[in-house]
This record gives sequence, structure tokens and C-alpha cells, in this order.
Amino acid sequence: MPQRSKPMARTALKSAAAPTRAVAATRKPVRDTIPPKVRLLVAARDPWCVRSGSPSGLHIHHRRLKQAGGDPRPHTNCPCNLVRLTTEQHLWVHAHRAEAEAEGLILPAETLFPGSVSVMVRSADGGASLWPSCSGAWLSEAPEDVTA
Repeated sequence: MPQRSKPMARTALKSAAAPTRAVAATRKPVRDTIPPKVRLLVAARDPWCVRSGSPSGLHIHHRRLKQAGGDPRPHTNCPCNLVRLTTEQHLWVHAHRAEAEAEGLILPAETLFPGSVSVMVRSADGGASLWPSCSGAWLSEAPEDVTA
């Protein structure tokens, strides 16, 4: 029986994928700037994705985006600026900024106090516009303006 040679396309794909893995291995890990206490407050407040209601695969999203160099302003790593989303919803938020801004999931960079902007929060019971507080709770009405 004649011996078959390997298809060219498969060999080309394998060699093209190798540099990608090498580059990925040399990337520096993203530094987590969220204090553990704040992370726990947000996890307790958001036991599910605030956009889909899913309890699986959750991580924290900054509503006022940090950008490449970070954001040294007050409230950057505060519960009022953080929500939990699934990976899928987090990708959606960054791909659909106008809609995400309308839902309070992305804030304009000039927003000094993120807690002054409500978030459309969804759960098994439905949804509501709520304001995330610095204490890690959801508020049913806008808090007093806090800028420091």
C-alpha cells in the first residue's frame, strides 16, 4: 500500500501557529490592581453576571476604563466602578461601547465618580437600574455626589 504524504495545509498551519504560542509565552501577566477586600465586596454584591444573569465564568470589569497606563484617579478600583461579567459579556461590552455606555457598563473617561451612573442589572428576577456604591452594595437611587 502506498504511503501518503502529510497534507501541505496542515503542516503550514502548525508552523504558523508556533510563533503565536511563543509570543503568548513571553507576554507579561496583567498586574491585578484590585485589592482583595474590594474583590470580595464585588463578588458578594454580584454573584452573577450583571448583564446576562449567569453565575458562571465571572470576572471583574472596570466601568471607567483604565486604559494602557492605568488610571490613578480616585474610585478606579472601588466597588462603584466595578461589576462582574462573564467573559462573553465582557467581550460584548468592549465591542459595543455605545450600547454598553447606555447600560452603564462603560463610563466616559471624564466621569469622576462612577457611582453617580446607574447600571442596568439583570438577574433571574428581571432587571433594574441600580447604582453601585463604594461600600459594595447596590443602591436603588443615585447617591450623593462623591468626587474624592
